[in-house]
Amino acid sequence: MKNSNLGIYYLDELSEIYFDDTLSIVLKYSRLRDLLDKIAKELTKNEVVSFSNLFSRVTYISDKYQTSRTIHRFRIAANEVIFNKKYVSDNEFKTHLMYFVLFIAKIFNCRIPEKILKEFPKEEFLTSYKKRTDKNITELRVEIIEIQNEFLICDFEANRDEIFIKVSINNEKYNDQFNSVNSFWKNAQINLVNIEIDDNGIYYPAFIILEPDYLVDVSAIAECFQDYGTSELNYIKSKFEENPNTKYIRLGNFANLVMDKFFSKENNEIIECINILKDDFKQYPIEYAACEDLNAANDFQQYIDNAQIQFNNIQNVVENSFVSEAVNIDVKTATLEPAFLNKRYGIQGRLDIL
Repeated sequence: MKNSNLGIYYLDELSEIYFDDTLSIVLKYSRLRDLLDKIAKELTKNEVVSFSNLFSRVTYISDKYQTSRTIHRFRIAANEVIFNKKYVSDNEFKTHLMYFVLFIAKIFNCRIPEKILKEFPKEEFLTSYKKRTDKNITELRVEIIEIQNEFLICDFEANRDEIFIKVSINNEKYNDQFNSVNSFWKNAQINLVNIEIDDNGIYYPAFIILEPDYLVDVSAIAECFQDYGTSELNYIKSKFEENPNTKYIRLGNFANLVMDKFFSKENNEIIECINILKDDFKQYPIEYAACEDLNAANDFQQYIDNAQIQFNNIQNVVENSFVSEAVNIDVKTATLEPAFLNKRYGIQGRLDIL
């Protein structure tokens, strides 16, 4: 158990919020939720586990200190009141207060002040809600509570009960490719994608995404797929390989800079190839000096000639092809290399132009 004096301090802060008649019910829930967030961060500050949100912290704390999971009912209700302006009755508010107070008292082993005890509801308010009956779910964010041979026992953010869900793993029909599940850990956050649920309430996801908040670049995933075979070790292998530095790499970087210049061009600005070459050299002086393909004077002159060709081609595309009726791209409204994030699969990537 934690220091009881700290628990008394938190109960005093909770009491100040609850008894402040100048605060609206929305503000009271907001400040009580902030208090829960502060307590959760204090209780988990020395943990080696990473937490992405309040749900994951509270779930971890409830499991560690063996507290009632009714604190999640307060958390869910607070979100609904703050963000959706949901109406709550006085009895419902007092029930949520009771959940929060008992949560603090259990963890910090402190006595509940009589003033707060008198505010406990005479009868607990139980929210009526429809339990999920879907047989197919596109996506569900969960936290691992226990790892068994054939199942992951998980909690999910909208869970108001004491009952966890069972996620099938190592199932030949649905997910026999989940070889990495054996490396998962307790309290890890995972996304379940394209889920089927059987009559026994067992969840069968087509994909399991581990810690989706840690975004993986799509180019890193693509590196795993090679002509000679597919393996995540291909990506690891690429990290040990020397970065290529050829005249073709240098010419490609130069072409990217040319695109940047034309897309950011001001009205009446004159863009010349030689100036962009100078800017490119300023950005990559070591790479140019170390490029063996450009050591000879003739090779470097040929590189400059090829750069001029690239410049002319890009200029023609931007100033003529883009404005044609068939293409109709306005560089003033277009974006170079926009980033895209996919929270479902935990990946990120970029397009060349949008």
